[in-house]
Amino acid sequence: LQYYFTRERVTEEGMHAAAEKKAVSAGKQAKAAVSDGFFWAIVIFYFLYQFSGGIKNASLNFYAELLETDVLTKDSITGVLGIVGAVPMAVAVFFVAPLCNKFGKRLITVIGMIVGVAGGVLAGIFYDNMAVAAAGIALKCLGSAPAGYMILAMIADSLDHIEAKCGFRCDGFVMSIYSSIMIASTPVAQGIT
Repeated sequence: LQYYFTRERVTEEGMHAAAEKKAVSAGKQAKAAVSDGFFWAIVIFYFLYQFSGGIKNASLNFYAELLETDVLTKDSITGVLGIVGAVPMAVAVFFVAPLCNKFGKRLITVIGMIVGVAGGVLAGIFYDNMAVAAAGIALKCLGSAPAGYMILAMIADSLDHIEAKCGFRCDGFVMSIYSSIMIASTPVAQGIT
């Protein structure tokens, strides 16, 4: 289904239109992408999103040790905080797309990230209070939901912008960068944590 609705599938009128397209070298794609401001904005945003998520996930065990008591073990705290973070993300899937369609991806994502930062600060300040920390983590995860669900749509928008400016698609190069960031950010975050 994802392929069926891609821009290439929808906009190509026939086989002759696809045959007329020439392959674009990786170097040409790279040059077009790195000269585009929207590409840099989305790549930097995505790196910070993935990196901060990696820091949060890597530090969860240390955070749980701070909240550990005679009644609550580190493992039970980690489980509770994981569920508290996952539920808002799961619920948000039903609201993110309609909100983005009505108000725009950028606005909803920025508002979400503000909510996410507020939740992270709340959890950080009240790290010794399980209830407030859990509420902060829930807010942080709820706020990051628009970015998590809309990142590929925003990358597609940046690819459309490059195509409009240069006359060709840079999907191969840009998705390689996307994949590299996704794969590398977690180990880097774990190394720092």
